[in-house]
Amino acid sequence: ISQTSMAGEDIPFWANMAKYARFSISIMVGFAYMFARPVAKLLKEPKTAALVVLAGYGGFEFIKFTITEMLAMNDPESLL
Repeated sequence: ISQTSMAGEDIPFWANMAKYARFSISIMVGFAYMFARPVAKLLKEPKTAALVVLAGYGGFEFIKFTITEMLAMNDPESLL
């Protein structure tokens, strides 16, 4: 009889944590795959590839700007 065969039987703590870790990794990999598939199709044509690269760069700069402003990293007085 395995450790998880009977309903109501306690599952060891670390075995349960390993299940959650595997589940989280599979969700992240699935999300990345579902996001990358349509983007890969857009990269096949030069015009849409340029737009994808520009949009990616713009998104990165926007997030960088937002985090910089939220942390007040650009204010010389707060760095003292």
